[in-house]
Amino acid sequence: MKTGERGVTGMIIGDSAEKLMPVLAQSPGPLQLLPGRAYGPGWLKIEGSTTRLSLPVDDPYKEIYLNKTAWWRLCEQDLLLGDTEKAWSEFETRINEDVIKFIEKLSGKYHPQTWLFYGASVDNPSDAFLTWKERSVLRSPLPARGYHVPSSPTYRYDGDITFELLSSGSPGDGTVPVNAVRMHAARIRGILGTDVDHEGAYAADPVDRARSVYSDLSDALLFTVRPVVKIVQQVPAP
Repeated sequence: MKTGERGVTGMIIGDSAEKLMPVLAQSPGPLQLLPGRAYGPGWLKIEGSTTRLSLPVDDPYKEIYLNKTAWWRLCEQDLLLGDTEKAWSEFETRINEDVIKFIEKLSGKYHPQTWLFYGASVDNPSDAFLTWKERSVLRSPLPARGYHVPSSPTYRYDGDITFELLSSGSPGDGTVPVNAVRMHAARIRGILGTDVDHEGAYAADPVDRARSVYSDLSDALLFTVRPVVKIVQQVPAP
């Protein structure tokens, strides 16, 4: 939201806040992927010469997502589509009605037959937390209040104070960090931590494409087969 996406994804959905934020701010689906209360405190850190914070302290919705004044807020009001005040009001409604209810009602909920695997690899670094770190920079032709520098995720405010957004690079699957995984719940029947990336979790290349013969299936795929068999075995015979 604040810096745009990098790489090929950024070329498609927006490589700057000006391009990305107007779309995401009115899209309930992506907003419902925000960390909820269950994720815990302190995952957004601000480290400046005069400011050191770990947010949220208690409520990410009030402290970050619906924050209207602090520079580290999620949404820039003047980048929303349409009339500014009306657009902000619609954004608030979207967070309160579509996002908070969706995230919090799902928290801790599992189907009675639940098996899960997750990526737990340092080779697939993930954002367990993010840090806005103040950088000392010389004056440059950046706007006085800019949102994104394409070559580096930075945010400038109050003239010459510049913060760079740093990832924690925590173990995970490249998207979801290990510490976001709920390891214990009464309805979880089995769990596996493995070396798998988020998008390629179910990928398998056939050795013989003509006959669709597969070999060397990943631990994630083998783990998935086991609960499918167990679930089928519980189906009553006709």
